This record gives sequence, structure tokens and C-alpha cells, in this order.
Amino acid sequence: MKEIVMTFSALVGGLFSGALAGLLAFFVWGLVKEGIEEPKKMAIPALFLLSIFGTALAYVVGVIFQSWPLFIGAAISFTFVVRPLFKADD
Repeated sequence: MKEIVMTFSALVGGLFSGALAGLLAFFVWGLVKEGIEEPKKMAIPALFLLSIFGTALAYVVGVIFQSWPLFIGAAISFTFVVRPLFKADD
């Protein structure tokens, strides 16, 4: 019973982690895209924000890949969070 509860709680935690990873990926992609399109406007604060969000995204992804229930929950919520964010960008 303990293993079932731990697996279920990891799945629920993965839902939150996937949403967080989706938001961080959106911010990182926006900053990278802005830097590629107009490199002269890419200032020190934007690079500072990129280092913060990029590091956080790398850490969240590293934690997500350590457990398969966490990965499954994160993959589900990541797709639902990222799809509308990137669709609005087009």
C-alpha cells in the first residue's frame, strides 16, 4: 500500500513539475528567440534572466527524469501547458 501511495504522490507531483517546466521553457525560449532576432537589444538584464530561468529549467528537468511516475505526470501537464503558450506565439 505504501508503494501505491508513493507512486500516486509522485504522479501528482509530476503534474505540478510539468507545469512549472512548461512555464520555464516558455520563458527560456522567448529570451533565446529575442536574442537571436535582435542581438543588439539583448541586454545584460535579459542575459541575467536567461541564466536564472535556464538553470531552473535544467534543474527541474533533471529532477523529473529521476522517477518514472514523476516523468509521466510531468509529460502530461507539460503538453497541456506548453501547447497554448507556444500556439499564441505563432
